[in-house]
Amino acid sequence: MSQYHITCYCYECNGSNSETCSGKDAEKGRTAAVHPSKYKDLKGKKVNIEGVGVRVIEDTYNKRLDSNRIDVYVGNTGICRCSSNPINGMRTVTFYQKNE
Repeated sequence: MSQYHITCYCYECNGSNSETCSGKDAEKGRTAAVHPSKYKDLKGKKVNIEGVGVRVIEDTYNKRLDSNRIDVYVGNTGICRCSSNPINGMRTVTFYQKNE
């Protein structure tokens, strides 16, 4: 278990389509992103985020940001509310093997 800064993202704030680095479309309740330097090792792994639930590493975020972060996809609502989302903050994170 580790502590990570959890943030959230949607495609309104990213100005992008919903395709992730894995080639899958981002899905609310499933998709999470990590720093590009960690993506190769974590791609496809499940992660249990305290207070959020299990997500799958399928995407990356801007490489200029802190690497001790996990970005959780929260879906599209038409208006970005990511900065005020209660998901944001330090949380305990457990990574699982791909087949768990």
